[in-house]
Amino acid sequence: MTASTTSSTNNKRDASEMTTCTAMMTDDNNAAASAAAPTTTRRRPLSRRQRGNLSTLLTRKSPFGNETGSLPIGELDVGMGETGASSLVRNAKILVVGAGGLGCEILKNLAMSCVVKDVVVMDLDTIDVTNLNRQFLFRSADVGHSKAERAAKFINERCPWMNVVPYHGKIQDKDAEFYRQFKVVISGLDNIEARRWLNGMIN
Repeated sequence: MTASTTSSTNNKRDASEMTTCTAMMTDDNNAAASAAAPTTTRRRPLSRRQRGNLSTLLTRKSPFGNETGSLPIGELDVGMGETGASSLVRNAKILVVGAGGLGCEILKNLAMSCVVKDVVVMDLDTIDVTNLNRQFLFRSADVGHSKAERAAKFINERCPWMNVVPYHGKIQDKDAEFYRQFKVVISGLDNIEARRWLNGMIN
């Protein structure tokens, strides 16, 4: 075999190997792109039974329970009876002061507990476009409207087991008799003076 024939054979072999390698790389890239591509299949939302609630969390056994019981919160009775903590929370009227960044989170947590039923939310502010990136109960169409009213509307539509009554106004407009009707008052205020006023009224 001449040198030119050998060289031609080697060149053909190299070209064949290059083609095979390129095809394999293309297949790998296609597979990776297919794996990385977002799927269009949407998962069905969890049911309330699958998601659980506050009672599920409080009654779940824990290896870190105290010496008198296995529940993680120790002495607290979370029983379903009339004297249980769940019953007390379920029948309590709750006031949430503030419907901004903290208030949205508080209202969401109360709703997702699936225990609380009766809530009043108070806030003086209206929704600004800069609120939308963190105050997740609001949408673009809500800009310019009352935070308390739109937050209550959102929760009432999404979580019908909890009723939220809005109040758009100053906390100072309400007297002591108004605040006495609530078993629980949760402050979501970011104003120091308003916090001090509310603490003074409650205490």
